[in-house]
Amino acid sequence: MNDESVKSSLQPDHIVFHEYSSDEIREILKMRADEGLNRYDKESLGLLSAMLVRDYRSDARIGIKALEIIGRLNKWDDDSVRASLKQAYVEVEGETLKNLGDRDLLILAALIKNQDTNRAYSEVSASGNMLLRGVSKSTFFQSVNYLQNLGLITLIKKKIGRYYTMESQILLSMRLLYLES
Repeated sequence: MNDESVKSSLQPDHIVFHEYSSDEIREILKMRADEGLNRYDKESLGLLSAMLVRDYRSDARIGIKALEIIGRLNKWDDDSVRASLKQAYVEVEGETLKNLGDRDLLILAALIKNQDTNRAYSEVSASGNMLLRGVSKSTFFQSVNYLQNLGLITLIKKKIGRYYTMESQILLSMRLLYLES
């Protein structure tokens, strides 16, 4: 029973994956540029890396998409880098939402309405929606964790009175579109 192959499943260790540094992002993007582009500007790649770390939580998906956009346009000035990052963010966010399952989308909608995760769970469990019927609290929080891992929300521990609760912050740029509809 103490075999190394089962030890991790019996006593799971939390593995923390830190955000990429600017140098790591630059190296990832340089490898992609070397493989897929005829030419590129190294200074623009540096700017793209720095902005990705500062403004987009080192999300390599956004950087790779921005590199693809900039490569197609073949314009390497600062304004093109900024514009490609904004466009890439919207495209990656849209693709992420498109690939979500129905249940995860409904849970995300509940979190948009109620940032308090306990209230959002109450709304989900009281919902008449067939997809949400019988969703346990652990299943709900697995979905919330999944949404956080995708970068759609972030969870913050909040003290209310003597008790702690988790509050979600929505990271979607399209959040207002949902609330208006």
